[in-house]
Amino acid sequence: MSAIVVFYGMGEGNFANSKAAFLGHFAEKDDYEDAASVREFERLVRAAGEDVAIHTYPGTKHWFFEKDRPDAYDAPAAKQAWDRTIRFLTTQLAGESVGD
Repeated sequence: MSAIVVFYGMGEGNFANSKAAFLGHFAEKDDYEDAASVREFERLVRAAGEDVAIHTYPGTKHWFFEKDRPDAYDAPAAKQAWDRTIRFLTTQLAGESVGD
């Protein structure tokens, strides 16, 4: 994989052998992934020598990207995250073919 997009959470990981650029989208008020976890994820990816861009969306909660979660969905944040995702993937995957 050459480009990875993470929404909300990332779990445990060893990024030492990764060859991917990372884009992360996180909620400001997340009961599942607190700010310290997000910073640790970013630190681990950077320590592995990989590019990483992290975005935290002010005032949002976990599931801010999910339309079927009216308790948390945030349309402006979701649009901004989607636009950033498309830009990131277009840039990172330029010149790659499916199946390569």
